[in-house]
Amino acid sequence: MSKFPKGFGPDVEVEEVDLDTADVRYRGEKLTEARAAEVATPTPPRRILCVSDPAAVHHLQGRSWQGEAIRELGVEIEVVELPEPMRAAVAAAQARQFR
Repeated sequence: MSKFPKGFGPDVEVEEVDLDTADVRYRGEKLTEARAAEVATPTPPRRILCVSDPAAVHHLQGRSWQGEAIRELGVEIEVVELPEPMRAAVAAAQARQFR
């Protein structure tokens, strides 16, 4: 069963081809049945938790139940460094929030 749409509109024609015999190119390389299946199957989205303070996610990287849950759900943890002026602005905003 093909996942390819039956039609796109009046200006597009769709024709089924045998990739074993036809010379169909995709991004410069010969398209095979396996590669066509890869292209037709969308890549699953990545789950990324991005933080600027390693201490904020320390408990998620250990052997705690939270860490196990994060790993089980396939969540990647990324810690990014912020420039000092931005780090100071974030700290000031957080101080205002927790009066």
